[in-house]
Amino acid sequence: MKNLFYITLLSTLFLMSCKKTIFIDLPDGEPHFVIEAQFTNKADTIHNFVYLSKTSSLSSKGAIPKVNNALVYIEDKDGNQTVLTEEGNTGRYYNVGFIAQMGVLYKLHIESSGTTIESNYEQMVAVEPIDSIWSVKKEDVPGGDFLPDPENPSQDNYLLVNYHKDNNDKEFYKWILKTWKTDKYVDVFVEVEDDGSVLTGEITDRPMTWLSYAIGDTVEMEHYSLSRDVHDFWIQFWEQANIEGNPFDSPPGPVTSNLRNINNRKEQILGYFAISQVHTKRIIVE
Repeated sequence: MKNLFYITLLSTLFLMSCKKTIFIDLPDGEPHFVIEAQFTNKADTIHNFVYLSKTSSLSSKGAIPKVNNALVYIEDKDGNQTVLTEEGNTGRYYNVGFIAQMGVLYKLHIESSGTTIESNYEQMVAVEPIDSIWSVKKEDVPGGDFLPDPENPSQDNYLLVNYHKDNNDKEFYKWILKTWKTDKYVDVFVEVEDDGSVLTGEITDRPMTWLSYAIGDTVEMEHYSLSRDVHDFWIQFWEQANIEGNPFDSPPGPVTSNLRNINNRKEQILGYFAISQVHTKRIIVE
C-alpha cells in the first residue's frame, strides 16, 4: 500500500512538472469589408443607413476600423442614382431625402480604395401591419414556458403581439424591441423569423420574447419585412455567432451575403443590403 502511495505521488509530481504554456502565433488575415445597409419606408437616419467598416485582427485592441470617404449610392433598375454622404468620419452614410418605394428594385454600389462592391437587387415586400401589442402576466401567456429576468425576478410582465395575415405567401421578417426605463434607453432585442406556420386570414396572438418588463417601461416594437436572402444572412450569422462547442452546434462555415466584390469575386463580403417595409407601435407596460 505504501509503495502504491509513492508511485501515485511520483506520477502526480511528474505530470505537474510537464505543464508548459504554449503561445500560438495566430496570423493576421487580410481585412475584409463589413457592410450594414438598410433602407425602409421611413424618412429618417435611424431606419435608413449604410455603415462601412473593416475586420481587424484578434490582437487588435483599438476601435473598429471605419471606411471613410467612400463613394456610396443606391441605384434603381432604371439607372436612377441616389448618392449618400458620410457623417463626419464615422463610416456612416446617409441621404435623408431617400425613401424606398414599394415595387422598385434597388441595388447598393460602394467604391473605396480601388475596390468596388455591389449588391444583388432588392425589392421592398409588404409586411403585415401590427394590429396591437399588450402586456400580460406570466400565468396568462398562452403556452408561455417563460422565465423571469434573473436580474429582476419581480418583473413578470410579458409582451404579446397581434397581426393579421392577408395572403398565403411565406414571408420573412425581423422584430426589433426597444426598451426605455424612466426615459432612459436601456435595451434592444432583435428576432428574425418566417411565418410559414401562419395561415391566410389568421389573427396571430404570439409571445414576442422570453424577456420580462416592469410596469412603467416603454417598449417600441418594429416589424420589418425581409427578403429571403437577408433573412438567411441573419439566421446564418446568429448560428455562427452562437457556436459554443457542443454537439448540437451548427458546423462553422461562411455566412452568405447578397453583396459581392466586383474586382475579386472570391472575396467574401460580410454584411447585408436590405430594403424593408417597417411598421412601428409603442406601449407603456401597465
